[in-house]
Amino acid sequence: MRKILVILVVVFVAAATAIAVRSVNNRPVPQGAVHVPITNLPDIVATQRDLLKQATDEYTPTVPGRIDDFSVSAVNLLRQLPLRPRVDALLAPHNPTHRIVQFRDWHYVPKDLYSLDLRAAAGKALTKTEVDLHLQEFLLQVELVQLEQMALLRCLIKYHGLKRVYIERFTPEQMPGMHERIAALREAEPHQATLKEQFKEAQAFVQKLAAGGKAGTERFIKATDIERELASMLEHHQLDMLDIGAAGRLLVAGELQDIQPLDDAKLLEAAKPSFVDGKVAFDAARVARRHEAMVQFALSKDHMAVIVLGGMHDLRDAVRLHNGDTCEYIRVTVPAFLKFAGEDGGGR
Repeated sequence: MRKILVILVVVFVAAATAIAVRSVNNRPVPQGAVHVPITNLPDIVATQRDLLKQATDEYTPTVPGRIDDFSVSAVNLLRQLPLRPRVDALLAPHNPTHRIVQFRDWHYVPKDLYSLDLRAAAGKALTKTEVDLHLQEFLLQVELVQLEQMALLRCLIKYHGLKRVYIERFTPEQMPGMHERIAALREAEPHQATLKEQFKEAQAFVQKLAAGGKAGTERFIKATDIERELASMLEHHQLDMLDIGAAGRLLVAGELQDIQPLDDAKLLEAAKPSFVDGKVAFDAARVARRHEAMVQFALSKDHMAVIVLGGMHDLRDAVRLHNGDTCEYIRVTVPAFLKFAGEDGGGR
């Protein structure tokens, strides 16, 4: 296990060296000049996926028990998980009757919204190439954080009784559509490896034709069309998987029993940030109301809830308002999030 953790840290550093970000609305945006792009993103992600699978396969809990058992120390239970995540007990009553465990998320943002944040933060015009380079880095960050979250959630599912996860930006009105979306992704997922191989073959064929002086021929044009179509299919599936997050991906894989909404549609819309003088601004009162609704959603079905929520959100005030001094509130931060957010990893 120690060897795995050392290798994982090396991967994090390799991924983070080209990334210097700050958070706006829980979205990473750049500081300073455009960075040199990471050219081996697929290799980094593939390596990380393999290492995390090995880490979860080797996991043996030293603190047994269920995450919804209040006689078990949730902090100790969570700290023993692979990767040694940072676990902060933000509210720790002596005799809790409720428990919320928040996984701090580095969530996916669609390209158009990300570009708006990017340009606003840069304070200058950016070319399409510059935006694409930053987007490439951002997608790597989201993927690595989700892979780590999935590893921890898998252990909670297999050994500690986790069955349901609540997801930010998911509302009750979206439940029917989400079920359809999960079914479609579940059907498409087994075909991704074949599509990747076909894309590599098409890409190599296009390069061969170009090298042979046949660029511009009808055969070349058809081959590039096939290459582009395969790339589009792979990208669409990748972005859909990133959008549903770690818990949604585990539901697609059949490992998690259920996901539930954490947001109220009207309160979510009202709490969206606005741009004032080129800067992102939040209405504190509206954000507070959204947080209060989140706590109500999270504890609507049980006395314990695991939620995936943007890393800058703090629900302490909402928890106190909803449950007084009887609800335990814990935040879990995976190492990749700590790296990308520039946090030092303290607080264990």
